[in-house]
Formats: sequence, structure tokens, C-alpha cells
Amino acid sequence: MSRFRASEWIVPPIVVPLFLLLLVCAAAILNG
Repeated sequence: MSRFRASEWIVPPIVVPLFLLLLVCAAAILNG
């Protein structure tokens, strides 16, 4: 249980949307 809570604190909520944006940009580049 403590490990899951620690992982939530280590990963800030700002990283999630940034990672999604990177995936979208990568998909756009691959699709051209």
C-alpha cells in the first residue's frame, strides 16, 4: 500500500498531460 502512495507522490500531475502531449506529437509525426 505504501509503495502505491509513494509512486503517486513521486509522479506529479503535471507529467501526465505532458506525456500525453508527447504521444500525440509522436503520432502526428508518424502519420505525417
